[in-house]
Amino acid sequence: MPLSGPNTANSLNGGSTRGSEYLCTVENVTADAFASDKDRAKALQATYEAIARLESPWETFIRIQANMAQQSAVTLGFKIIKDVGLMPKWHEKGNIPMTSAQLAELVGNCDPQLLRKFCLILLAIKTIHERFLTAQDRFLRLLASNGFLEQTPDEKFKPNRFCIELANPDFNMLTDFHYLICENAYRLMPEYLAERGYKNPTDPHDTVVRKSTGHNGDLWSYMKQNPKIGESFNIVQKLSTAMEPAWTDIYPPQNLVHESDPKLPLFVDVGGGIGQDLLKLYNMYPEEASRLYLEDLGEVIADADAKSIIPDAVNRLEYNFFTPQPVKGKVPNTEPAEQGVDCVTDARAYYLRHIIHDWPDESAREILHMQKSAMKPGYSKLLIYDHVLDDQKCPSSAAAYDIAMMVHLCGQERTEKQWLALFDSVGLRVTKLWKKPPSTSNVIELEVPLS
Repeated sequence: MPLSGPNTANSLNGGSTRGSEYLCTVENVTADAFASDKDRAKALQATYEAIARLESPWETFIRIQANMAQQSAVTLGFKIIKDVGLMPKWHEKGNIPMTSAQLAELVGNCDPQLLRKFCLILLAIKTIHERFLTAQDRFLRLLASNGFLEQTPDEKFKPNRFCIELANPDFNMLTDFHYLICENAYRLMPEYLAERGYKNPTDPHDTVVRKSTGHNGDLWSYMKQNPKIGESFNIVQKLSTAMEPAWTDIYPPQNLVHESDPKLPLFVDVGGGIGQDLLKLYNMYPEEASRLYLEDLGEVIADADAKSIIPDAVNRLEYNFFTPQPVKGKVPNTEPAEQGVDCVTDARAYYLRHIIHDWPDESAREILHMQKSAMKPGYSKLLIYDHVLDDQKCPSSAAAYDIAMMVHLCGQERTEKQWLALFDSVGLRVTKLWKKPPSTSNVIELEVPLS
């Protein structure tokens, strides 16, 4: 039975049998019931739309308000659970069921009643058992009531797959950035917008982050001055990259290699961080190492070298993408390039992953112009890995990304029409849009047209 359709509401109103069939279908649908992740994502979106049709306006209001309170509480819960070191210590004990008193003893620095409150809110998202409502134990209840812990019949707690993953130091770091940056910025956003007459934020030097942190600069300079927050942000980027399709799974890199001039640079990873995306191409074509370039700010390049992720044969260049692209000017040497030296020309591909969405149109045009100046018309490709929102039905997660870009950076996620208008304004031509549904992250291939 379909979850949505023109006659669904009328059928449900027409008799209890159809309503029972609907409930039976919904209650028994699981993620593994679908042939592909694309179908699962469509069903999930249809479910969101069904909720909107079934709820009364009052129920919708209550759900939104409850979700806001719930998410703030859950974020607080994860922060406290992280700070007391619960999940790694629990993981060392084999994730066995334990009481709140046993867990408090395990961490050694937390009142068991306080800890229980946060565990309970992660146990059951939809309902809290009556016996929990009068419990004075706080943190365990917080975890339990949101489905992140399981509870045994003898009232012990057991972590689910998500909470077990919190024993991973990288995964655990996600909480810090969200709690220290996101929560306060979102809280102050209404005041920030009111002060500016509710204009769409487009000044990257005047973000709500300045207001929420008291820092006279943007998020990037704030993180540079606060290495712990910068580290947590880098972990967020690392994990989000791992959760998205690899660019080499969306775009055929063989097109770049087989149709390139072997005397010219092959691939320039602009603002490439520590080189995760460049490494994917290197692993496929290690013989092309001397034609690969990693570009980023000096401290980021130093971090990449310290982590020994990128092979020595790959070129490194210190580069700010608001300045002219340095990969131009001369035929490359076989030896790795010296940092900051104009040493190569007309790369086959310049690649930017999640760069443009950080910036409003004016800044984005400046970045694109700098890359365009180094491109050989009809030969060089500019590859943009970024979200492309549907012009009609936008997934809720993608819409949330757009708000996040606005809040933190005055950037934006763009629809296909907005992308096309942006590229047209700088004289770049889209040759193809490469997609891998259900992900909204696409690879946009562009070139400078031949005169």
